[in-house]
Amino acid sequence: MSEVYKYESIDPKQTRNELSVTFSFDTDTDLSKAEAYITSLLTEIDKGVEYSFDIWTLASEDYS
Repeated sequence: MSEVYKYESIDPKQTRNELSVTFSFDTDTDLSKAEAYITSLLTEIDKGVEYSFDIWTLASEDYS
């Protein structure tokens, strides 16, 4: 596993630690299927952890 970049926020409104994770899917996977899959993996998540989906990046058709 690679090293995780650590950043100390200077935002006084940030009150929790955040960990960003990237999941990669085949180009024929749509957003709703990807969200459903990841949500199913997180069903047993601890109650003290919150999560959100923030960005969906599509591969360029020029390189597909």
